[in-house]
Amino acid sequence: MIEEEFHKLCDSHLLIIINDVIKDYQKNVITRVSFEGYNLNVLIKCDDEQIKVSSNYKKMQTYVSSNKKEYVMIYDNHSHKIFDVKEYLYQKNNKSLVKKNMINHDLDILEKEYSYSFYINDKCFDINLLDYHNNFDEETFLNYCLSKYILSINNIDEMYLLIVNSNDITGCKLEIIDKSNDDILLMCFKIILKYHYVTAIYLMINKLF
Repeated sequence: MIEEEFHKLCDSHLLIIINDVIKDYQKNVITRVSFEGYNLNVLIKCDDEQIKVSSNYKKMQTYVSSNKKEYVMIYDNHSHKIFDVKEYLYQKNNKSLVKKNMINHDLDILEKEYSYSFYINDKCFDINLLDYHNNFDEETFLNYCLSKYILSINNIDEMYLLIVNSNDITGCKLEIIDKSNDDILLMCFKIILKYHYVTAIYLMINKLF
C-alpha cells in the first residue's frame, strides 16, 4: 500500500534521486510517504539506517538526511540540470556550512576546487579555494568551522584566521567574501591580490579625525 502511494506521488526525477541514494544498500524498505506544506517526504529503511528524502516543490530542491550522517545532501529538482549532489549541508548549534559539490569533468586538471558558504549567527561568508598542491585537508577545515568553541566570526579577517589555523594555504588561491557588506579578501600563494574591508576603513577614518 505504501509503495503504491509512493509511485503515484513521485515523479521520474525524484525516483532517480532515490535510486541514487539507496544504490549501495542491500535491503531497502519504504516505511512512510507524506506531504508537509511544499515537501513530499519519503522515509526509507536502508539496512540499519533511517533515511529521509524530502522534495521541496517550491525551492525545487530535494534534501536527503540520515540518522548516521552528519550532513544533508541537496539535489537540484530541475531535470535539465546535470544529475548529481548539488550541495552538502552541515549544521551545528549556531553554525551552518554549505559545501558546493564541485564537479570536475577534466581529469587532466590536477588542482582541486572547493567552494563553501559559512553561516554563523547573522553573518555569511562565501569561501572559494583552489588548491594547486593538493594539501588542503577539508575534514580538518569542516571540524574547525563547526567547532563548539567557535562562537562568532565577525569579519573577513577572523574568517581568514580560522582557515589558516585549520590548514596551510601556502599553495592555494583563496577568496573570502563577507556577504553582509561585500568585503573581500583575495590572495594567491599568501600574496594579497585584493582586500576590501569596510569596518577597517571606518576605524581608520575615526582614528584620523
